[in-house]
Parts: sequence; C-alpha cells; structure tokens
Amino acid sequence: MKNRLSSFTAIIQRLIKTVLAAAIAVAVLMPVASQAQESGAVLDEIMVTATRRSGGTNIQTTPVAVTAIGEQEFTELFAHDIGGIAQLVPNFSAAQITGFNAAGFAIRGAGQTDILVYWEPPVGMLIDDFVVPHVQTQLLEPYDIEQVEVLRGPQGTLFGKNTTAGIISVRTKRPHFDDVSFDASVRVGSYGRVEGRVALNVPLVDDKLAFRIAAISQQSDGYYKNGKVSLGVAGVEPAGDYIGDGRDLGGDDVVSSRAKLLWTPTDDLDILFQYEYLRDNSDTPPAVNETENPEQLFAGFGLPGVSSGDPLDQAGVSFRDTLSSGESSGLNMAGGHQIDVDGFYLNIDWRFGNLELTSVTGFRDQDSALPSTYTGEVGTTVPPPPGGDPVFSVFDATRDDKRETFQQEFRLASDFDGAFNFVTGVFYQTDDTSFNVVQYLGIFELFGLFGPDENPIVITNNQEMDSTGVFFDATIDFADTWTIGGGVRQTSEEKKFFSRPSTPFFMYGMSPGDWPFDPNNTSQFPCDATTPCQTDSQKWDEPTYRVMLSNQFNDDLYGYASFSHGFKSGGYSDQAGSALAVPLSVTRYEPEEADSFEIGLKLDYWDDRARLNIALFFVEYTDMQRAAIVTNTATAAQETVVFNAGKVSASGIELEGSVRFNENWTGRFNLGYLDAEFDEFLLDLDLDGTCIPGTPLCQDLSGRPVSRAPELQFGADLTYDAELGNGGHLRSQVSIYFQDENTFYYAAPAFELDQSPSFMSQWDTEIEEYTLLDAFLTYTHSSDKWYVSIFGKNLTDERYHSASQYVGGLWTFSTYAPPRTYGIEFGISL
Repeated sequence: MKNRLSSFTAIIQRLIKTVLAAAIAVAVLMPVASQAQESGAVLDEIMVTATRRSGGTNIQTTPVAVTAIGEQEFTELFAHDIGGIAQLVPNFSAAQITGFNAAGFAIRGAGQTDILVYWEPPVGMLIDDFVVPHVQTQLLEPYDIEQVEVLRGPQGTLFGKNTTAGIISVRTKRPHFDDVSFDASVRVGSYGRVEGRVALNVPLVDDKLAFRIAAISQQSDGYYKNGKVSLGVAGVEPAGDYIGDGRDLGGDDVVSSRAKLLWTPTDDLDILFQYEYLRDNSDTPPAVNETENPEQLFAGFGLPGVSSGDPLDQAGVSFRDTLSSGESSGLNMAGGHQIDVDGFYLNIDWRFGNLELTSVTGFRDQDSALPSTYTGEVGTTVPPPPGGDPVFSVFDATRDDKRETFQQEFRLASDFDGAFNFVTGVFYQTDDTSFNVVQYLGIFELFGLFGPDENPIVITNNQEMDSTGVFFDATIDFADTWTIGGGVRQTSEEKKFFSRPSTPFFMYGMSPGDWPFDPNNTSQFPCDATTPCQTDSQKWDEPTYRVMLSNQFNDDLYGYASFSHGFKSGGYSDQAGSALAVPLSVTRYEPEEADSFEIGLKLDYWDDRARLNIALFFVEYTDMQRAAIVTNTATAAQETVVFNAGKVSASGIELEGSVRFNENWTGRFNLGYLDAEFDEFLLDLDLDGTCIPGTPLCQDLSGRPVSRAPELQFGADLTYDAELGNGGHLRSQVSIYFQDENTFYYAAPAFELDQSPSFMSQWDTEIEEYTLLDAFLTYTHSSDKWYVSIFGKNLTDERYHSASQYVGGLWTFSTYAPPRTYGIEFGISL
C-alpha cells in the first residue's frame, strides 16, 4: 500500500508540473493567439460515442480518456493498417505478433504478444459495434472510415465484451441520401506497393433507401529479402550450408469490401444491413534469425543469428511445400497467410420520445491458414544432401483455424431534459473455434533424433464460448455544474474445450499430403489409449463497475475523477493438452482483473483556438494473463501456456493538445508517460505446483518491466493550409513520433539453473527506441473533384523491431517495421 501511495503521489506531482508547463506555454503563445482571434480560426468540435449516450457527447465534456481520429486525420496517416493511429494516441502501442500479420495492441501496460487463438486481447476492437474476438483480423484495412475512437482504461461496463486495457471503436461510413457519389484513389509506393480504394453511394428511394459499397485492394512485393546464409557445422546433422534464394518476402495481397443498405421507413427508425468481405492471400510473414552466439543453442548447430548488415536483406522462409518423396508437405508455404472473412451485420436504431433503442446483430465467419517459418532460417541446403530432402525445416508449421462468431446486443439510451439519464442493455456473443496445426520439428534432427520427414505432427482442439452480459449505467446532474455517474455489468461466460495430444501423422495411418482434412473426425483421429483426448469446461460470473464525478468548472475547464473495475475471462491455451502430460485444468488460466483510478482535466483556451487534455491514472492488474513456454522435464516437450501473474501496477500521465495558430497553421501533440512493473509474478515452468524463486523451473519476474509498456511516447505534427491563387488548396504536414524502448517478450528458458531476475533479464527481447519522421503534401483542385498527394514515411530510415521473441532457450526470431518509404496518391470525387 505504501508503494502504491508513493507512486500515486509522484504522479500527482508530475501532473502539477504539467499544468504549470501548460500555463507557461499559454503565456508564451498568447501573441500568436491574438493573431488567431483576428483571423477567426477555431478548433473543430469533436463528438464521440464513448458514453453510449444518444447522439454522442462533446469530447471536451466526456469523462473518459478518449482520442478521436476523424476521416481526414486517419487518411493523412497514409497508413498500411489501423495500427498507424499509434502516432496520435498517448500510451497506445501498436506492434505485431511475431511471425504473423496480427495486431499486438497495448494500452497502459496491458497488451498481447502471442497469436494464441483462444486468448482474448486486453485491447478490444469494435467495428460498427460488433466485437472482433481475436487479434488476427484486428489490423483493419484503412478505408471508408468515418471515425476511430480509442478509449484507454478498463471498458467493462458499456462496450460489448469486457476489456482490461481499453478499446478501439471504429465507425465506418453509412450510406447517405444526398446524391449519387463516387470516390476513388490509387496509391503507388515503395517496394511495389499499389493500393486502390473505391466507394460508391447510391440513393435508391428519397430519404428512405440508400446503398453504399466500398472496397480496398492492397498489393506489394514486401521489403524483406530471402537472404539468410548459415554455414553448416561438420559432424552436425543435417550437413550442408543453408542459403536463401534472394526473393522478395512479406508482400501484401488483400481485397476487402463492405456493402451497406440503409433503410429509414420513418424519421425515427434507421435499419442498416452490412456485408463484409475479406480475402487476404498475403505472403507468409518473414522472420529474421537473431539468435545470440554462443548463448543460445541454435548457434552451436551452425544457425547463428544475423549480426551485421541490413537485417531486412537477411530474412528467411523455408518454402517447404514438398517432401523428398515429392508429396505435399501440407504446409502450402508458397500460398502465404490466407484469411477469408464473411460477415453479416444488422444495426437498428429506433428513437421514440426521449429514448433510443439500438440493436446490433452480427455473424462473422473466419477461416485462416497461416503457414510460417518460425526461425528465420531458409532451410535450403547447398549443395543438396545426396538422396535426401533439399529443404530442412528447423521449425515450420501451419496454424489453421475456423471461427464462427455470433453477437446480439440490445441497448436503450435516454435523452431526458432533466438531470437523470441512463444506458442499459444486454449483450450476448458466441464464438466457436476449431484449431488445427501441422508442424515439422527438424529441431529433433539437430539433437540426433528422427528426421523431419518422419515426424510431421498434428495438433487439434476446439472451443465453444458463450458470453452474456447485462448492464446499466446512469448519470445525475446536480448543483448546476456537477455530475455523478456509475454503472455495473454482470457477465457470465462459459468455455468448453476439447483437445487431443500432439501426435505424428503416421500414428493415424495418414500422410501430410492428405492435409487439409477434418481432425475433429473421430473415425480418422480416434481418442484411445494411444492418443488420450481431454475435455474441460469452466464458467465465470463476474461483475464490472465504474463510478465517476465530474464538474464543468467554467466554460473553458472540465474535470473528472473515476474508478473502474474491469475483467477479462479465463480460458485455455491453443496448445493445451498437446505436449504436456497434465490435465487441462492445470493449464487453464483464470480471469484477469483491473482496478483503475483516473483523474482528467480538459481545457479550452483562446476562444476555442487551443486545447489541452490531461489524464492521470493508476491501474492495478490482478492475475494478469501472460504466456510462457513450459517444458516437460521427462520428455523435453514444450508447450506455450498462459499464466496468471500475481500483480502488475501501472501509473502514468497522458497529454493531448492542439493549437489553431491562425487560418493557415495548426499544431497537435500527444505525450504518454508510463511506469509499469510486475509487483509479483512467479512462473512455475514445469507446472508441478511448487515454485521456489531462484531455483530451476521457477522464474521470478517480480520487479521486472512489463512487456509492451514503453515508458515514454510522444507525437507531434504541424500542418499548413493555404488557398492558392487559382482557387486550389494546398495542405502539407510534418510529423514526428518517438517511442521509448520496451520489453517485448520476457524469457523463460527452463534449462537454465540460474533463474534469478538479474540473470534471466539478459534473455528478454526488446523493441528499441525509435523516432519516426513523416511528411506529406496534398494539392486539391478548386472543384474539389480531384487531388494528388506525395508522402514519405520513416524519412530517416530507422531500423527497429515490430516484434521479437525468444523461444525456449533455443533461438530468437524477429520482425522489423517498414523502412523509409515514399508514395504518391491520386484521388477523384464525383
């Protein structure tokens, strides 16, 4: 308690210093403000849906730390995916999952670093109020977006499924009744990038029926090369050198679209039907082997990591699609990561009197086939071994899943003229997922065991999840300027899990060439004494709640204080029961909970020409869910298991500001400071129920930094707008973004005898600090019917990781963020 209070006191002191600094800034910039007053330039009002109130609320009087990113702001990021918004949001980090084109979002010290298909992310994603249940498709393609809202802190009361870190709420454009419109753009950039966007809006019946369709196509060659070179070690199998063929890696091949039909039979009733289509056939994400020599075992087998030169030119993918026999490996590595999504959504808004009833119905079908090389080794031997397989898989696998998600939410919101207003409703979601893996573990051959052709292994399991929530949230105005509010949600969530142990194909009398097949077919894959299957289920009933007090001190200053309690349910790892000879109940993890205190100030100055929003927070996470690799000491088999950390504390400050200097110049900035660490976390690496710190198979992470929690993040941009003499418009911007170094993945090598924090921390993987400089220049014709933009991203050509993972004491593989890129975009509006 003393440590918690001292931390909170330190944050208060920093807040006071920040407010003083803001006051000094106001005094310094006052002459500029006077010019702004003469010009009449003011900042735009921003409306958000963060409180779910009918019609939304002004962001400056919304008692939540929320960042709103409008259509123009989002477009001008020239981002490849929605992760680009990290430059505009304090204490929000948008890395990726190592080896996957999947989101690794983190907010205020809570994030995700693993692809595990049943692990629900602490940062939720909503698209038009439908909850996307997994990180694999959270990296939304950037098209036809009206507004993005990022809410920081637990959001368990109002927003769908519970989250402990925050949510990203995306609102796409609806059809409109004004007229027929057509918008299209083409973007051409570095590394063969070609992106096309189109949007067509057609009113069908005046003020009653309208149709809209929008689509995006993304194509690129990728900025990696298949150039890894490893020299074989004499006497170590398999013999020979491993040399990549130099081909481009990491390219995009995506088509995504949304078709929408809006029907308004009366002025008070809106019915919106949407169909979502996604076909992603992008390259298998490459990896760079960054194994340290000689500490990690890979180096001793002639597979050391890249130590010099440009890592982007030394990535590796094995492309193991056939075996020495000529039959298919079942991996389809050349086919890349294939994701198919079909979604059907129905949103209904019915206004009657001072009430609005909202219904959100959705069904989303997702199929994924994700083959990857998890080492960064090309696996191609030169010369080929006599009579042997020319490709060696150290660790290649395809992770295939089928996911069906259904959601129904009813929400009733009031808009009374009096002091009392409320939001109430029910939420229901089911998510049925089957997960199947084929993996080649050539690592066994390195240890002198059977070769990879002899041991392709299949892992299969499935899960049924049902989640129901009932919620009520209300506010009461009193004493003219004060508001008190609170809410509660009761959630009941059940998960049923079925698993078979990882088993070589030959035990089923099948070959990899038979893949894909139905691993859930018990006639093909029987459950017997040889392959004992397991089933388990668990139900969690948890309340979440919040309380809030706010005051409009004057026309320019709004403040609030709040406490919220959030939770994220427990579950099962996607490898549970595959390798470890333990019951599923042993590897089942429990819910993660978060208690968050927040104080906020929202200031408007200079007659709405300057704005500064400040949030101070302290969050304590209990039983935070974290993944680690566990070793079966008897069989040396390893399995990724999700553990519950004891306690994690995170505190910090967030600032967002903007200034409209005059009609031509506008500046913005955001700053996030975060102090997060494990207060208590023991990893029982052999799951025997005992964990004595400092002994083998017990790792103590207490006091260590939390993964995905950079201490400092800062972003700023300066925009210039000018009307040209010919009536055209010129808009240009220069932006800078800095993110501090942070731990990406903490190591847990069970083979080390010394498990002390001082020794083990050397194995952690890091995202190094980096600074990005971006710029763009856009000319818009006076008719507003066409524009052209030129842009540059990462202009200083920084090399920094987007993800990096240490694997069980054997090797480290990493991915990198894009290098310097340029592009030009041409768009029309008709």
